[in-house]
Formats: sequence, structure tokens, C-alpha cells
Amino acid sequence: MDWGRGYGSLWRVYRVDESTWADAGAMGGVTAISVERDDGESNPLMESGTFTVDSQPTDAFEAGYYRIVLYATQDGATERVDVATLYCQSAHRDTERGRSAHEVTGDSVLYPASVRQLAVGSYFPEGAGCMAEAARLLRQCLRAPVTVDDAADPTLASHVVFDAGTTALDAVRMVLGACGCVMQVHGDGTVHLMRRPTEVSLVLDRANARLLEPLVRSDYDLSGVPNRYYARQGEFLEVATNEDPASDSGHPKRGFWHDEYDEGPVRVDGETLHGYACRRLEEMSVVRDTRTYTRKWWPGVHPCGVVRGSMPSVSLDGDMRVVRQSVDCSHGISVTEEAAREVALWTRA
Repeated sequence: MDWGRGYGSLWRVYRVDESTWADAGAMGGVTAISVERDDGESNPLMESGTFTVDSQPTDAFEAGYYRIVLYATQDGATERVDVATLYCQSAHRDTERGRSAHEVTGDSVLYPASVRQLAVGSYFPEGAGCMAEAARLLRQCLRAPVTVDDAADPTLASHVVFDAGTTALDAVRMVLGACGCVMQVHGDGTVHLMRRPTEVSLVLDRANARLLEPLVRSDYDLSGVPNRYYARQGEFLEVATNEDPASDSGHPKRGFWHDEYDEGPVRVDGETLHGYACRRLEEMSVVRDTRTYTRKWWPGVHPCGVVRGSMPSVSLDGDMRVVRQSVDCSHGISVTEEAAREVALWTRA
């Protein structure tokens, strides 16, 4: 299907059979859906949503997994796309004159991993693959399928021991982030682990201009970028500093030190503690030059993925990484998307 040409749309919500992860019965009476998705920086669960459901007062809400499905039609052909799968366990009901309206709240399929605390002394072993260990732990917690999409899996240079009270999701996010890997939750609810994507999943150019609403917002903020990074492991301490006079976040231009302390280094592929500090400072010395816009639904675009702008007249120019999405289902499906160009402010010599 040529999604840029426009298409007719119809969406449905299905209950998910937890034993097969396939569609079960449809949920009737759904009038609107809103889903929030991000890269995990502001919401570790990465997804949440609400359904508005008209129903009879006797209809009982049933907790479980629900899948939003789009049926897109073009030139007489219909294509199915899974939009989001949510775990719903709470509902609010208003009843008036014999009719009821439910507001059903859904969480990410990652929710069970966010409430399972690891036993004291739990660890990922030295030499293990970061994504392989993360996937193993997630599979112990989740009903949703978990896949590793990248064969090149960074290995841990030392044991990673988790503090008391650490949840399974905390542990997974900590190790993936330290290894330069990311997690995505796709529309069918499958959790994907991968190195940070580099392939473009959507091109915003004049050929696809009909996808976009006219307003594009720009934001640029380097206030959270450190210029000195302390890494401590046991009795050893290493420091990486940004003293580049040309760097907007460096000490010479700022005139002050912005410190970041790390007492739980996750070193990979045999790197030294100083090499780790330099790598982390380099990774954190990235400012987001952000664009926010609203577009029609396009499949395969997820937080952490890459979109390419080719419309400089509206400030969409170059590759940008998706940070956040608000998906609204009513008469069709629209997406308000926040995507950022990553500007490197410091690289190690």
C-alpha cells in the first residue's frame, strides 16, 4: 500500500488470547482511543492508553490484554496493521439514564516486569550478552513475546549486581542503556531488543506532504548535558571532562562544571573504567534539536526509530530520532510526533 496517497481507515479493538497471543473476541462500543508512546526516558513502561466505551450498565469490564487494529483500504484492497497492545486492569464508569460510559485504562505489556522485584544479590554475569540477558529476564516476567533483533550483542565486561528493590524492568533498562541498545514495543505487543536503529522508517518530503498538518514546532535545550563524568567502581575512580572550547556544553563556553556521577558502571566488550567514563560522557553530550508535528498514521514508526525530513521550509530537514508519540483514534488515526535531531557536542579524541 502507498500510505502517502491516503487511505480509508477502520479500526477495531480485540481481546488478546494470552495462551496464543492471537486475537480473541472484539470489544464493542469503543468510540475513541488515545495511546501515549515514548522512548522510555520519561515513562519506563513506554506505553499507556485509554479507551472510551459506550455500554449497558450490566456490562462488566474484564481485565486483560487488548489490541488496537487498523484496517486501511486503498483501491479496493485492505491491509491490516496492529497499532498497539495494552494491558488493561482498571476502568471508570459513569451511568446516566440507563446508559454507561466506561473509561478503560491500559498499560504497556511491560507492566509485569515493572512490579517484579529482583532477589537480593541478583546479577548479570561477566561475559554475557547484554540483550540476551535482558531478553531472558523479560521472558520470565511477561506474557508478551520478546525478540532480539540484532545478532551483534555487546558483552558485559564485569558482573552487574542489582541493588535491593530493583525491578526486572529497571535492570533491563539499565543494562540496555549502558550498552547502547534500546527496546521497542510493536503494535502486536512484541517486545524488541536491538542496537539503536539507524535505518529510516519514514520520509517526510513533498511526496508525503499530505500526511502532515501545517504546524511544526521547534525546541532546542542543552541544559541537561554534563561536561564532567565521574565513574566509580569499588575503590577506583575515573573522570572524563569536556574542555573543548568549541563545544556548546564544554567548560570553556559554560564557565562551570556540570557533573554526572556514576557508581554502577556497566562496562562492555573489555573497556577500561576510564574508557567507560569517556564513552558515557560522549553518549550524554548529545542535545536534542526537536520537532513536533501531527501526521496521519504510517506503519512501522516507533519511538527510538528514525524519520527523515526533506522539507526545510517547515524546519523538517535531516534525520531525526522519534522521542514521543500521541496516537488518537476517532474517525481515523492521527499521530502527534516528537522527533529530535541528535547534535553531538563532544566526542573523545
